[in-house]
Amino acid sequence: MKETPKYVIIADHFRQLIHEENFKVDDQLPQEIQIAKSFNVSRITVRKALDELEKQGLIYRVQGSGTFVKDANGVGKGFDKKSLDLFNLEEYQIEILNFEIQKTSKEMAAKLNINEYDLVYKIERILKQNDEIMGYQVIYLPSKVIQGIRLDVFKHSLYTFLEDELVLNPKTAIREISTVISDEKLNRILQITKLEPLLKCEQRTFLDSGQLFEWTRYYYRANKYKIIQHIKK
Repeated sequence: MKETPKYVIIADHFRQLIHEENFKVDDQLPQEIQIAKSFNVSRITVRKALDELEKQGLIYRVQGSGTFVKDANGVGKGFDKKSLDLFNLEEYQIEILNFEIQKTSKEMAAKLNINEYDLVYKIERILKQNDEIMGYQVIYLPSKVIQGIRLDVFKHSLYTFLEDELVLNPKTAIREISTVISDEKLNRILQITKLEPLLKCEQRTFLDSGQLFEWTRYYYRANKYKIIQHIKK
């Protein structure tokens, strides 16, 4: 059985300490050489672990000073669980396209911090309004972390199910939003006939223990997406 890489173990260790607020915003992490001695690894391995934490928006580095916990506008703080859903799913009709368990690819293993022999759930669903497809989502969940999942769960919010039925507490997420141009596969799923801009949202979601349990991608038709905000000073 393949062992979990040391840099992953180190990154998971400090991620959990940050989520549990053992290290608060702007607190300094131990020096690389101290971490290397504690885990009996090289400084190269430590740097690789810190690179992972930096990519996840949990830390920042100051040249000549060290590594510090980042205030990432809510990352590391408690979320209302509904804010983990990019959209209010109650406003959509949800259709499940695919629900399966499969082997882990190299990309999934890296995104979910799991080993390549682990199994993952893959769920694909579309969001509709007035019978028009507005968006498409693909969700990956490591089966060793999320157990007892059912197809009907994905007609609604996954996070509500985790709290109410599995007694798990989804707490934080790292979300990246960008724009892409649709391709042939996305056109077919979204039932559009020509290339058009899409909003792409990629999110990795963590439990209160710091355990990464979800990697998901949304594709939403940009010309159908509207943001309404009420701002009060």
